[in-house]
Amino acid sequence: MGALARLSLQGRDPMTIPQTILLGLAGNLIAGIIVWLVWGHGVPASFLSVACSSVILYFIRRSRGGGLSHPSA
Repeated sequence: MGALARLSLQGRDPMTIPQTILLGLAGNLIAGIIVWLVWGHGVPASFLSVACSSVILYFIRRSRGGGLSHPSA
């Protein structure tokens, strides 16, 4: 999921493979909590996992001084 999130946003990200894996895990955890709160159980949330990972990646870029299409200033 982290790799798909990195592909969904343009530009290069200076992230290692373990950081990408952690990005995917964090997005998957947040998506799982959202699905559990809204639907209760048993709903696949792959699209939501990628969306949550992309949002996390966007905030990581913003904290490093970048934007939506440019990772760093």
